[in-house]
Amino acid sequence: MYVGNDPLNSVDPFGLFTLNNHVTITTNGAMNAGMSRSQAEHLGMLVANVDFIPGSQNPSNSFMHAMSRAGENRMTAQREFTNYVNKILSSGSIEGLALALHAIQDFYANGHRDVV
Repeated sequence: MYVGNDPLNSVDPFGLFTLNNHVTITTNGAMNAGMSRSQAEHLGMLVANVDFIPGSQNPSNSFMHAMSRAGENRMTAQREFTNYVNKILSSGSIEGLALALHAIQDFYANGHRDVV
């Protein structure tokens, strides 16, 4: 759902996902995997809200969004991203799942193509 499904009034020059993109992708995927609508929507909001966690947008946390820091080589950034996703998934918590899903979804957003 590019620019909130309103391309005449909204633009996304960086190719990033909006809050609604994260909610929709997660909710639909979770429901297709067998979650109830309420559980899927809750997970969708947790995934979307990763962008609003204090410090999550700091350059030192670029790996949370499948990006590299300025001057960081691609291999190092990819390793940090992979280690991050694996570590938080191993927590087995819904919050860890939300963090991992956010990072993985960002990996596929055109504006987050620094870790390929």
